[in-house]
Amino acid sequence: MLQVQCHLLVIPYRHVEHLTALTPKERQDFFDTAILFQQKIRKSASGRGCDFRQHDRPFLPESAVKVNHVHGHLLLRSYGDALYKEVQIFEQFRLLSPEDMRHEMEILKRMFLDSAP
Repeated sequence: MLQVQCHLLVIPYRHVEHLTALTPKERQDFFDTAILFQQKIRKSASGRGCDFRQHDRPFLPESAVKVNHVHGHLLLRSYGDALYKEVQIFEQFRLLSPEDMRHEMEILKRMFLDSAP
């Protein structure tokens, strides 16, 4: 099992499943709280970073570790930590070719521009 030091959850008071269901005030409070605690974590752990992650995975069933409720994860990070060794070491990034870039832009256009009201 992967263990990460200093894992803090930021959870809105009202139970909603998606960020889009939060009111503007709730969104502001949610992110202001995340920023406040991210700063506190970084200040107390000099030289380290702090990830903020928010997942939307309706394709996974609810379980003891997965709940359909908006929440953000604040994770204390350092180079070569357990999360890096188990997950991020496999992340591969590459620059897109001009052809791949055009293809991706067409997908984004269909998703966002073609469905505009």
